[in-house]
Amino acid sequence: SSSDHSTASFVYASTNVEVNKINDLVKATRVQRGEIPPGTILQTDRGFVDLSPGDRLQFYANDRPAGIVNGIVGTVQSVEPHRVEVATDSGTTVVFNPQNFSSWGLGYAGTVYRGQGKTQLRVFAPFDNPFAWNAKAAYVAMTRHKAEVRLYASQDIASAEPTLARLM
Repeated sequence: SSSDHSTASFVYASTNVEVNKINDLVKATRVQRGEIPPGTILQTDRGFVDLSPGDRLQFYANDRPAGIVNGIVGTVQSVEPHRVEVATDSGTTVVFNPQNFSSWGLGYAGTVYRGQGKTQLRVFAPFDNPFAWNAKAAYVAMTRHKAEVRLYASQDIASAEPTLARLM
């Protein structure tokens, strides 16, 4: 099902600017396909987010009493102006008031740096910025998957595989 696909796939990008663009595009595509409804606009530390039930969400800070740990990702169960419920990938359910806790964002994409120590079923990695990719970043991005990894590179940046390998 489409919900299985959304929880099993993750995009690693080089910068937060790229992550935000990818998160917004995936969100818009899922709404357009009718997989999730248009959401509720909520303020976060990183700007406004349109959040819907079914969206993927990631946390950027800890709130120990609420069970929120920086870096965890989950699927939104319900969204109200003062209450968001998330089923985390680790099997717990967390509830928070977005008016009081705003260190979160959409969770379809993240930086390569945040991927260390995590495993995803399918990984998509755009080689979007040669200056942000080094040997360590490339290793993390290309080894987070269980089933499939896809690396996308523009021919403007790397016209052939040896060039891409050298840049990475």
